[in-house]
Amino acid sequence: KSANAEEDKDKILPLRIRKSLDIIREWGNFAAHGIRNMETKDSVDVEEWQAKWCLTVIEALLEHYYIGPAKDAEQLETINNELLKAGKPPIKW
Repeated sequence: KSANAEEDKDKILPLRIRKSLDIIREWGNFAAHGIRNMETKDSVDVEEWQAKWCLTVIEALLEHYYIGPAKDAEQLETINNELLKAGKPPIKW
């Protein structure tokens, strides 16, 4: 494997987040295109729980791309400092 293939693998979103984003994309069509209920002909509104769920998915994206990697890097730095104090080589990612 090349180093680039390994880096690309790390950027792939977990399946649950990918599925959630696809659901949001589909549901977004309701807001963008004014979809109507086929039985009642009423406009279909986005409900509060759906908006909150979208925020939850955004939080998962932030965790995956920013928060988690930053925490991992911080932990690695702490461990490597301890290893260096003990005369051991640092762990490299």
